Amino acid sequence: MTSPTVSPTAGSHLVTDLDPEARRALKRIQPMLEEILQPALDEFYGVVANQPEMSRFFPSANHMASAKSKQKEHWQGVAAGDLGPAYLARARMIGETHARIGLEPKYYISGYGHLLGSMVRRIVHKVWPHSLLKRGSADEAAASLEALVRIALIDMEMAVSNYLETLARRSAEQSVEDEKKRAGEARAQAMREVANGLQRLASGDLSVPITAEFAPEFHQIRDDFNNAMLAFAEMVSTVSTSAHTLETSAKEIATASRDLAGRTERQAANLEESAAALHELTDGVRTASKRAHHAASTVTASTNEAEAAETVMHRAVTAMGEIEKSSQEIGKIIGVIDEIAFQTNLLALNAGVEAARAGEAGKGFAVVAQEVRALAQRSADAAKEIKGLISKSSSQIHAGVGLVTETGDALQKIVRRSNDIRQEVAAIAETADNQANSVSEVNNAIGQIDQTTQQNAAMVEQATAVAHTLNDEAGNLLALMSAIRLPASCSAQKSSVGKVTPMRRAG
Repeated sequence: MTSPTVSPTAGSHLVTDLDPEARRALKRIQPMLEEILQPALDEFYGVVANQPEMSRFFPSANHMASAKSKQKEHWQGVAAGDLGPAYLARARMIGETHARIGLEPKYYISGYGHLLGSMVRRIVHKVWPHSLLKRGSADEAAASLEALVRIALIDMEMAVSNYLETLARRSAEQSVEDEKKRAGEARAQAMREVANGLQRLASGDLSVPITAEFAPEFHQIRDDFNNAMLAFAEMVSTVSTSAHTLETSAKEIATASRDLAGRTERQAANLEESAAALHELTDGVRTASKRAHHAASTVTASTNEAEAAETVMHRAVTAMGEIEKSSQEIGKIIGVIDEIAFQTNLLALNAGVEAARAGEAGKGFAVVAQEVRALAQRSADAAKEIKGLISKSSSQIHAGVGLVTETGDALQKIVRRSNDIRQEVAAIAETADNQANSVSEVNNAIGQIDQTTQQNAAMVEQATAVAHTLNDEAGNLLALMSAIRLPASCSAQKSSVGKVTPMRRAG
């Protein structure tokens, strides 16, 4: 609640409306007012001192003397025509002072009337019947008294108006204070209830909402707190369910990690054995590759030697052909010799016939003929024998030529087969090289796989340790969650959550 707006000085418009003639009339009696002001105030405060209802507002004589001094100062300003901001400020202060000390307007009006009457009486005594004014006319005296009464009534009205406005402002301020007090009490009550709720929340009790009646302006706080607590309870319920799931999953992960660690260790051992066997295989393949290259070199040398033997065989076949031709020529010569021996034998036979015809004279010639015939016969036999030997030799030479030819053909086949074998052995050697390289690459890959498997084994051990830690933390979280009391709705929701499906262990 806000306080009402109060004018700077109530009744100030009355001072503004005071016409110049009234101000001049008031100015004319300024010396007289200053003369009678002190006696009038003394008379007035003497009456106040004798009236308990009014004297109770002045705790001491000094306090009353101070009030009289301020009153004199105020009226001196009025008599001097000083009705500007200073006068208005004094009038406002008088009204506020009366409101502060509880001086009701009736006392102020009564006292003001007494003071005004004393001042008017004294002025009348001064001006009547004597003329103390400049012109001495009754009209001027009446105008001056009228101006004094008007300014006195204006002064009184301003004091009373400021008094009333001060009371109104104080009443409004009191209402604001009352409203603040009520709001403070409502706020304190709301804070107490919220603090109690927070204490229950701090102790883990989320089952009791705030049910106390709050002031309307704090209903939203209560509802927000209850909604927040319910939302937090639902969150705790969800976290609790998740913690159960986490614990189950952590156990499954730990078990699976242990199994995986065992399988990884076994796989690492198998890979290590495979790597060793593959290393031996690599060495064997490399040895086979070397031997294949050596065999290829041997086959190449054998092929070259077979090709050289084939050349020799061709030369032998040629030589055997020449020998066969020579044997045929010898056979022809032997045929001629055989023909000569046959003709000689015929000649010797004819000579023997002629010698027989000659008788004794031809005996010697017959003996010679006989010897020539025997010689021819031996030549014929020798030629026949030589012809047989040459024929046999020709047959053997022909057979040898055939054998040499067959041997040459066989050597050609051997050379062709050797070339084929050389090509095959070269291909085998190349394949062995490729296999050696491939096996070496496989061996390197197996080594890398073995290293990776070892690293995986270490990581699996770490994962197993983390899974155990996660399981322990999930257990701790569940222990914390079990200490929190939840509303029935959240408990029912928590119990309605299905069981967690365990992880399937790999075979």
